[in-house]
Amino acid sequence: MISVVLFAGHEKEARDRISEIRENPLCRDGGLILVDFTPGFALTPWAEAEHVIAFRPKDEKTPFSYGELLTKVQETAPKGDDLYLTTDRFPVTESCLTALTEVFSVEPDLAAVGGIFPDFNYFVQGAVTDASENGIQHTLYLESEVLCIRRAALEELGGVDRALYGKREVLKDWFLQVMRSRKWKMGICERAEHRVVPGCAGREDDVYDADIRHFESKWGVHYVNLVANTNLIDYMLPCDKPVMRVLEIGCSCGATLYSVKERYPNAEIFGCDINAAAVGIASFFSDARVIDLENEELPWPKYSFDCILCGDILEHLLDPQGILRKMRQYLVPGGYVVASIPNLMHITVMENLLKGNFTYTEYGLLDRTHIHFFTFDEIARMFTIAGYRIDEIFYTMPPITKAQEDLIGRLLALNMGAEEFMYRAFQYLLRAAAI
Repeated sequence: MISVVLFAGHEKEARDRISEIRENPLCRDGGLILVDFTPGFALTPWAEAEHVIAFRPKDEKTPFSYGELLTKVQETAPKGDDLYLTTDRFPVTESCLTALTEVFSVEPDLAAVGGIFPDFNYFVQGAVTDASENGIQHTLYLESEVLCIRRAALEELGGVDRALYGKREVLKDWFLQVMRSRKWKMGICERAEHRVVPGCAGREDDVYDADIRHFESKWGVHYVNLVANTNLIDYMLPCDKPVMRVLEIGCSCGATLYSVKERYPNAEIFGCDINAAAVGIASFFSDARVIDLENEELPWPKYSFDCILCGDILEHLLDPQGILRKMRQYLVPGGYVVASIPNLMHITVMENLLKGNFTYTEYGLLDRTHIHFFTFDEIARMFTIAGYRIDEIFYTMPPITKAQEDLIGRLLALNMGAEEFMYRAFQYLLRAAAI
């Protein structure tokens, strides 16, 4: 059976979800647990009258610890029940719950499973491209809005970290525990669609400095990225060899390598990064090593990799051209590099530059950790000099404003040789063969 943990921020929508839960045959009677974030905690008196288990913050200003909350949920929910965490902006349908519970039956080593979010392409589960025959894609990360947690896994892994406050951080920490176990996995079920209630806004997750410090103390990393760069994987070529060896430069926690293995079961995955703690996480499922690539040689034999991935890493290196030249020695004949590189010439940068601004930021095109900056022509020149032939190049184009559209027109009118795509491209993606 399933106990539903409903995070409520809108009174009307929450009451609709409660009705759905009570009518759903998969939900246990008495298995509803309400977390009341509605203005004035309007649902708490109702919950008390209906004998529904309810939790709420002390007041609307006091930080609410999700670590403490989920620990209490684990202690309070009927023994043996798996936990379905959801918010009031997603209908609780029988078809969705059936799909998720069936996944637990099919794959007994799944610790948690989520669905897809067709209305939100920025959610990790916006599309399932590497699903198995069961319609399940294994992943390192699940969106926190809606997911189902297997109670047995939660208890075996010791529950969540009570010291963490933010919901995303609590779940991200638990996802790392799942990985570290090397026993449990997580999955996305393509048959479980989570459709949002029109006009129902989500609640922003709070970010707490204490969480950042605690996370860094516990795992050794300031920032944990568990989301794969699927654009890189899309540019890889299928390999009919019994084994395809793939190396990722700057692999961080290994999310992209994990997804490579999901898409290409014949892949052997390797990674290197300068951050020892991140490599420690990636080594849960790959051959990852701590390497200062600009001062050390790789520990693997030369001419041994079919593909080398460089996702948003070249701009962080002192000598990216030299590293590309070095990587050529590790590619088999016919091997290639897939890279993603931010475009300094994007119209947002040009617009600010024309105002006299070149201001570094925490992330993005002017990330303060970027050492080198690239345009389309500079990328082509660097790969050619390093001994590669660019076989395919693509670019991402996020929406821009009308004023930026007009500025592109005025810049093109200068007739300096630049093409329109050079201003629109936010990030370049390319595949280049060693020659």
